[in-house]
Amino acid sequence: MKGIQKVCLALSLVGILLCTGCQEKKSSVPSPVSDTGQTSEQQASAAAARKSEKLYEQKIKELLQQGKFGRKATKAYYDLYDLDDDGQQEMIVSMGDAHAAGCWLYACIDDKVIQIEGHCGSFGVMRYYPESSIIVSSYTGMGCISQDFYRLQDKQLNLLYKRTDGVMMNETPVHSFNGHTVTEEELSALREEYETKYPIKGECVELGRGRCYTDETLAEQSSRKTSYEI
Repeated sequence: MKGIQKVCLALSLVGILLCTGCQEKKSSVPSPVSDTGQTSEQQASAAAARKSEKLYEQKIKELLQQGKFGRKATKAYYDLYDLDDDGQQEMIVSMGDAHAAGCWLYACIDDKVIQIEGHCGSFGVMRYYPESSIIVSSYTGMGCISQDFYRLQDKQLNLLYKRTDGVMMNETPVHSFNGHTVTEEELSALREEYETKYPIKGECVELGRGRCYTDETLAEQSSRKTSYEI
């Protein structure tokens, strides 16, 4: 009888070891990858990025044909960058390279490209600090420097704060914060308070003119007009 019990116990131990081995093998099986070495999630993300990139390009073409960059413009500059850390790139479109020209922002939602209200930047670019998710829009003129600080949240450009500081050409000092005139001392205190509240960390990225799209049809039409005028 004892011999039978020992045999049963041994068989039970063997069964436990076999089951444990099966579980270890199952847990060690990696998620399926493609020939390119990407997981299914990575493939889906890459496909979505390619799709939105095509939609953004169509929007650039549409803006060109509408004359948004000037009546004779045949090319436009832009960048794609994730400004709100949601895994989807926004489009930053340069309005031009003039002093007061900033950038328009666009987002791709449900396969539709929408314009985000507002614009920021100067000379056709804007500065973005990825580590802080803060957009800085600077403008210098008449002896003063104005800076607006934004953060993109829920596809809306939210103003964190803005300040202006300097001395105008007629030697009049200008100090303002969030649209209100303040003293130089008050501006310094407010600046310190808000820089602590919204710290800017890391390096900035200049966005707006990294990519160039040329409408070949418009370019050909422009070339024909120029030849005719000559």
